[in-house]
Amino acid sequence: MKILIFIFLAISQMALAQYTNTFFLGGGIGYNDNKDVDDFSAERVSTFTASPNIGFFLNNNLAIGAGYEHSYQKTTYTYTSPNSREIYTNYEQGFSIFARHYWFFEPKFGLIATLQGNFLFGASFDETNTKTQTNTYRNRNVSLMPGIVFFLTRRLGVELNVNLLNYSYYVQKSNANDKDIKEGFSLIGNSSLPLGQIGFRYYLLKK
Repeated sequence: MKILIFIFLAISQMALAQYTNTFFLGGGIGYNDNKDVDDFSAERVSTFTASPNIGFFLNNNLAIGAGYEHSYQKTTYTYTSPNSREIYTNYEQGFSIFARHYWFFEPKFGLIATLQGNFLFGASFDETNTKTQTNTYRNRNVSLMPGIVFFLTRRLGVELNVNLLNYSYYVQKSNANDKDIKEGFSLIGNSSLPLGQIGFRYYLLKK
């Protein structure tokens, strides 16, 4: 049994060693669609995110990187009495920095833990009749995202990452210069963020 464990660890280290001092390019997309309905109204919130990024392996299993963040959120309220509808949208963009740890169990499969900080700026609009800006805001948040990676080839990996824990500091400024500050933690399933992201990484191996 000890011999088998030793062989397993040796193979894992062989898989890891090739990524030291390696750059990677990639990104991810996420989508979330929540709907809440009662007898008189319905609320639907749809969120889309996209995040291209670049990273670098400091050693066999630790990488750092930075990326561009973009998100779009649409909230629709539908009322039955009287019969009407309201539409509100948020547009957000900014940049991120991250650190991630890899655990490779074999050359084609591994686990990931990512700690990411986002620095975002956005604007909100009322699009019920005409598109009218209602406020601007900035959002600073930190996310902990576990995930899995599967390597289609030595250089191309496909990932699934989950937004497990998020801390956000949100400052909103209305057109009348009124300021509203919100901060706090959210767990998976209790945030307007997509539950996860599907992404890919292309590893710029030297050989």
